[in-house]
Order: sequence, then C-alpha cells, then structure tokens
Amino acid sequence: INKPHGSSESLMKKETGKQGNQIPFVDIELQVPSSFHIKTIQKNVDIDDDEESSHRHSFQEIIWIKSGSGTQSIDDRILKISPGTFYIISKGQVHKVIEGYDLEGLIIQFHNDFILDLPFDQTWTFSTSLFSCISADGVIPIDKSNVRDFEILLDQVQKEENYN
Repeated sequence: INKPHGSSESLMKKETGKQGNQIPFVDIELQVPSSFHIKTIQKNVDIDDDEESSHRHSFQEIIWIKSGSGTQSIDDRILKISPGTFYIISKGQVHKVIEGYDLEGLIIQFHNDFILDLPFDQTWTFSTSLFSCISADGVIPIDKSNVRDFEILLDQVQKEENYN
C-alpha cells in the first residue's frame, strides 16, 4: 500500500477506549509508503514523563530488545522489558512503554497483506511457524546462545529494506 507521508498530527487517529478515554490509532501508511517497515530503537523513557502514551496500530508490530530494561503495558498487562526478547504487538492492541533504560533494538512493522502476498502454501507455513511459539502475553525470550544469530538476521533484513 503506497500512500504519502503525513504530518506528525495526522499519524494518529483518536478512537474511544474501553473506559471512554481516547486512545491514538497509528496508521503505518502515514509513516512509510509500504506495508513493511523496520526501524531502530534507542531511547530512555522516564516513568514520570508523559511523552510515551498508550496507542494502538493498524498493523502488526514485532519489537526486538537488544539491550536495556524497563516495563511496558500491552492490553493492560504489565510486562518486564528484557534484552534478547521479542515482543509481539498485534494489530489493535493497546500498548506503551511505561519506563525504559538504555533501550536498544528494532521495531518491525507490517500489514497482514505483507505476509498474504506469499503463495498460499508459503503463507500457511510462515504464519504457523512464526506465531506457534508465542506465549499468551506475546513475549518470546531468545536463548542466549541464539541471540547473535537473530541479530545477524535482523541486520540483514534492515539492510535489505534500506536498500529498497
């Protein structure tokens, strides 16, 4: 899906949450002109700072934490942020980083049509193998012996996207 970049004000639409409060809804099309995007994370989030607000997306998001620590909420569940861990944020889930210290990693964002563009048999294999190991809270800790392999793979994906 190719759409032009939007202004920072147009990146989020407001939708009413469970208790009537407004929760921003972020569209990937307004951030990047494609159905797949990968970007780096390097930040600190202070628990008293309102800079990071609860929001949700019109796309899927996989967060890879290479280093740092903190806490985040995903659909009202408080989760520890740990290095060497993937966090799966499904389309529509409300989430935010509550606090984070020296966070480094990657955010991978994609629409379902990014996966569905594969032939049917590849789509089935991809989706069943990718999401079959996910716990109910969307956290995938990686064994320390495999972290370097994932970092190499993610670096290649980032280079490929930047090349295109």
